[in-house]
Amino acid sequence: MVVVSVHPGDDGPDTTGDPTAWESLICEQYRTAGVYIIPLANAQIEASTPAKERRSRLMDPPREPHTGHLLVVRLVGRTGVELGLFAAIKPQCNPEMLTLAASDLESFADQATEMIERTAIGEQRPSPFATDSPQVAAPESVPSFDATRMFESILRTSMDLVSGEMAALYLLNKQGTHGQLRASIGFPDLESRAQELPLSTGILGSVLASGQAEIEQRYEENSRGLQHLWRLYGVSSYVCAPLCLDDRTVGAVFIGYSAPEHVPSDALETLGTMAAQSALAIRNFELYDHLARYADRLSVIQAIAGRLNRMNDPGSIRLAIVEELRQLVDYEACRIYLCQGGLLIPAALRAEHQEYSDETTTEFIIEVGRGITGWVAQHGEAVLLDDAENDPRGEHVAGSDFIDESMMIVPMKYDERVVGVISLSKLGLRQFTPVDLHMLCTLADQAAVAIENAHLIERLEADAEALRRSEERYQFVARATTDVIWDSDLITGGLTWTGAIESMFGYAVDEVRGGDWWEERIHPAERDRVVQGINASIARALDVWSDEYRFRRNDGTFATLIDRGYLVKDASGRPTRMIGSMMDISERKALEEQLAHQAFHDSLTGLPNRALFLDRVQHALLRSGRDDGTIAVLFLDLDRFKVVNDSLGHEVGDHLLQAVAARLGECLRPDDTVARLGGDEFTILLEANTSAGEALRISDRLTHSLQKPFRVDGHEVFITTSIGIAIKHSHHEAPADLMRDADLAMYRAKERGRACCEVFDPSMNVRAQRRLALENDLRHAVERRELVLEYQPTVSLRTGVVCGVEALVRWRHPVRGLVEPADFIPLAEETGLILSIGRWIIEEVCRQMREWQDARPWEPPVSVSVNLSARQFANPTLTSEIARALASAEVDPARLMLEITETVVMEEAEVNITTLRRLKELGVQLAIDDFGTGYSSLSYLKRFQVDTLKIDKSFVSSLGRDAEDGAIVNAVITLAHTLGMQVTAEGVETCDQLSQLSDLGCDLAQGYLFARPMNAAGVSMLPRALPVARTHAV
Repeated sequence: MVVVSVHPGDDGPDTTGDPTAWESLICEQYRTAGVYIIPLANAQIEASTPAKERRSRLMDPPREPHTGHLLVVRLVGRTGVELGLFAAIKPQCNPEMLTLAASDLESFADQATEMIERTAIGEQRPSPFATDSPQVAAPESVPSFDATRMFESILRTSMDLVSGEMAALYLLNKQGTHGQLRASIGFPDLESRAQELPLSTGILGSVLASGQAEIEQRYEENSRGLQHLWRLYGVSSYVCAPLCLDDRTVGAVFIGYSAPEHVPSDALETLGTMAAQSALAIRNFELYDHLARYADRLSVIQAIAGRLNRMNDPGSIRLAIVEELRQLVDYEACRIYLCQGGLLIPAALRAEHQEYSDETTTEFIIEVGRGITGWVAQHGEAVLLDDAENDPRGEHVAGSDFIDESMMIVPMKYDERVVGVISLSKLGLRQFTPVDLHMLCTLADQAAVAIENAHLIERLEADAEALRRSEERYQFVARATTDVIWDSDLITGGLTWTGAIESMFGYAVDEVRGGDWWEERIHPAERDRVVQGINASIARALDVWSDEYRFRRNDGTFATLIDRGYLVKDASGRPTRMIGSMMDISERKALEEQLAHQAFHDSLTGLPNRALFLDRVQHALLRSGRDDGTIAVLFLDLDRFKVVNDSLGHEVGDHLLQAVAARLGECLRPDDTVARLGGDEFTILLEANTSAGEALRISDRLTHSLQKPFRVDGHEVFITTSIGIAIKHSHHEAPADLMRDADLAMYRAKERGRACCEVFDPSMNVRAQRRLALENDLRHAVERRELVLEYQPTVSLRTGVVCGVEALVRWRHPVRGLVEPADFIPLAEETGLILSIGRWIIEEVCRQMREWQDARPWEPPVSVSVNLSARQFANPTLTSEIARALASAEVDPARLMLEITETVVMEEAEVNITTLRRLKELGVQLAIDDFGTGYSSLSYLKRFQVDTLKIDKSFVSSLGRDAEDGAIVNAVITLAHTLGMQVTAEGVETCDQLSQLSDLGCDLAQGYLFARPMNAAGVSMLPRALPVARTHAV
């Protein structure tokens, strides 16, 4: 709004006051007819509205605040009520122009007053059951307004003021991208040549873009586009002024002359004044145009609302809304959602444009509060998105890809409650106006009323139908149900039953006499509880009574049933009847008991399972109190049971487990409990003051019993067991504590060689914890770079040349120091960590080979051998991992030797032949490590395609002392050479060993005699050959 403070001359009173007190702002001394003409030297204009609520000001004060005049007109309605003030700034001009401006402002004020009164449109909310009451009050018709005539009048007046010969008027389009021709004089066919002018192009485009007037006395074509247009019409000089409203350019007036130097010197000032008045006239036109369209659209809404309220089907109403909206707003996609349990459910979708074609086949369900659509549903406020793609509020608008899209999203409200959302979309920026949003909101409220009315009618019809069906069902249930329906008259004491009592309990209907008859047939153990319960429920006037009890059949057996009664009261709330039903659940109870048994027993052996066993241990602990040595837990694991399963099949294995369970039960005392945990694991709870000695005696009895052969499905099967014993001590607070200690003792028995028992002692727990800590540390060793590689050279016994090195992994623990491979490699193998460690070793070796080769390119590349564990060798991705490491480091595969122990390679020889063949196809070398310690088959050895046999150091260390070991070494060397393989001797530590190996024809050797394992830098410093001959002499 505009605040005007008037300061009169020295002889007038000071009327500076509250900006809302209109009378104090106007002084009669400035009045001329109906207009107050106040010198700007005595007036000050300031904007007082906060930024978030600001509205357009009529005019900003000129840069020179003390030149010109403030023109103020009262806005007085037809009833004489003063509606407000209308003000404008007139720059300094001659008295005639000032009087003309005052007259124009007074005329415009009259028109503005009429529009204000005409747009006061009331609304009326219909009754919830209204179907044809008026929904929106339509405004009176708005008189037509000839815009073209107005625009031409502006041009003629402008031409007269500055003696122009030609003129054109352009207005900025709604998007603000082009100027559109609205009128022209003296420019034939201008509509076809320049209907639209882009901003910043040509004279008019430049004025529209900058808002600055231009004048040219000698017009010649220049580089700016569209200049040639005016030359076509003979323009030799021109003046062009912008039409501005509220600091924004809305159009421009162009006046042309056929001769140069014909633009009057005051043309800019005169045309600028005229442009200001013209802008006011254009705003007047826009207001009239908006009002006319507003009235038309309200009439459309009134008609649509009437049609919707005459429809009773919600689905038809939703589809009608989508169709009818086309009359109100031009859209390309319409979506209607209904609120349902915190979600917005799509109720109607329509798309006109190809960009929206896919979403019509998809249901988009939105959470209330999620995205802008959900936000509208949550807050009940409408949203207009001029550019959905770049509007941060547009995130998660369902069904939209935001392709230069404009959107309107409005709530449908009924009694201040949001019942749904309407969303309209259209491609392009700023395609909807605030008026469009207002119209959509108005229709949305009417649509909500129509939909809710239809839903209410649906519910009433559904309730009536449900009541009818309920009465039918009652009659049907009484005849068809297998349950016994009973009706007790609480006033007379009468009790009636349906015929189902005969089929369920075997009693004829005429045998049933009353309540005493019913009570007598309730199981004696439950009779008092049931009778007291139903009487208490009636006394307290509870709506429902229910109980489960046993009821005697006519044959003397008892059925378990659920009896449920519903209390009927009179108008005063007094119980008068109880109607109920008896349901026989005997079969269900039996099934529940069976399921309860299965929940706590092993289905294969029938023994208690883990859950029941732990429960019994818990009770035993509670009974034993703080006394030590009163109970014991035995943990049994059958030795090599997997062999039985793999060789004889799982069915035989299951039958063996059943036989084992039977024998275990035969060996125990009546108070003891044996359970199967799963697989081949059993546990036993020994009570009755069991000591360690008693537990050991029972364990021996179990061991000897299970050592006897089993006859299973025609097979004679031998089985042994490893047993761990945990005697209860004070630190055993929970069943899991005893189970854990017994499990640790059992694993200790396994380590001792199986088929024995071990009693838990605290050192086992310490050892287990240390092992667990070591495992945890090992899992982080690779990523923490704690694992390192050392390399031990391999030397040719014939030439002394270093032929390669063997990679040996070392773990440098930050706390434990150097951890021996024997302490962590078996652990890594058991836990599977060996796969990641082995992968790292292969990658690190390949990387190091590349580094050595780059550092000494003039020497032959160093060959490196790497040991593969059993888990690695069985890994199906081994070949691809090695190939990837070789390719990544760009090293020759022939320089990598993979070593596999004899035991591993012979375990599944046929399968391993395939694995060795795939490795060989990579181009790597293969070696069998620790040869002579296993059981190699010569036929398989020939098919393995290995390059080297490595003699185990246990044979090498006995050379010269044990003739048999010497013979074995000789045999291995002869065999290898016969099969075309090389032989490497491991663990060479003395010159005598070296001498004998050379005499036997051994090819290669490694050991402390030549060099200890060293880091990569040490390998780089090794000489190319070691003095083997001098080593002999030492």
